[in-house]
Amino acid sequence: MKLFKVFLLYLAFTTAFVTPSRAMDVIDLYQGMQTWSMRFGGYRNYRIPVKLVSGKTCVVALTAHVNPKSEGYTLLIHGFGDSRFSWWKWIELYRDHPQYTSFIAIDLPLHGDSDCDSVEEWDSIVDVLDRALKTFGRKPLTRIVGQSLGVVPTALLADRYPAAQQVWLTPPLLKPEPLKILVKELLDLTTPLQVQSFMNRVLTEDRELPEFIRKEILSRIEKSQRILRRSALKALDARVLRRKYENLLVITGAKDELVPPDELDPRVSSLSSRTIEAVPCGHDVLRGCGEDVKNLVEQSRYRIDKAKY
Repeated sequence: MKLFKVFLLYLAFTTAFVTPSRAMDVIDLYQGMQTWSMRFGGYRNYRIPVKLVSGKTCVVALTAHVNPKSEGYTLLIHGFGDSRFSWWKWIELYRDHPQYTSFIAIDLPLHGDSDCDSVEEWDSIVDVLDRALKTFGRKPLTRIVGQSLGVVPTALLADRYPAAQQVWLTPPLLKPEPLKILVKELLDLTTPLQVQSFMNRVLTEDRELPEFIRKEILSRIEKSQRILRRSALKALDARVLRRKYENLLVITGAKDELVPPDELDPRVSSLSSRTIEAVPCGHDVLRGCGEDVKNLVEQSRYRIDKAKY
């Protein structure tokens, strides 16, 4: 009974004193205790409605973890066929860090919990993300981290947030022919067995996925394939690689089979304010090399901070 009273007191406190976002706070995205455990851990789920020119409403899902002592926040953009929950293990590494930044992990249109089926082109995607962030109305954006195909919207957001540091994890900026092969491989994923084979390459380990997981991954991939079909990735790469980035950190997996470091476009090296960093992992660098990635990002952040003063 006493524990129940404490629980009610906590609810009253959070309702009264937690500043609500202008966005619609959603705590029922996931059933059961997961939502509550996330909320107790300082995570809040939101769905941001964005009105499109067509008159339709696009709903962007995001999860925020705010550090009141942080001056800004870091935006996390996942890769092809994934969702914002791919960042959890990496975010957890910051929980005991006294100076961790606030994080916002966001679901791209046609991914995760975002309900944006009419948005398929990258410029529209970037516009929707930008407007969702402005609606959310939190602290300044100080860093944008993109993984794999999430590097494309990360780089395109640089025009709207030029002061934010860019961090690219295993970027898909390849020479034209390997890029063409990679896109074809992603578009050809149509069966659970093909998904299993592809995931073995991504995770660089032979781990048999349960049938229901393979089907779930396939259903996500089938939606996000629409973006690839509408994307002129060669033209996008040209736009990304033409731009100069004031603060750019590129991290790639030394054992990455999808995006081998030696097949990155040579221009990527000239874009970065430091040499490309390689960690001893495959394409999913957060899975086995999260600590390495965190250390590289933190070292880069401290250098930038020192340069300001």
